[in-house]
Amino acid sequence: MMAAASDIMMTLTHDATGTSLVICGSSYATLGEWWKAGFVMSGVLIVVWVAVGSAWWKVLGYWR
Repeated sequence: MMAAASDIMMTLTHDATGTSLVICGSSYATLGEWWKAGFVMSGVLIVVWVAVGSAWWKVLGYWR
């Protein structure tokens, strides 16, 4: 859960990582573009984490 939360947090806010400050500060991407891309990527990451997590739980025998 902590890996998933940190993974999703990096895409949501423009100041979550050091590199995002450089990207937004250099006007490479506007704040609106960053938030739109972050929203899409957080959805993609949630789908990936649910798919991989479900398969892993099935391998462990917790998911039937």
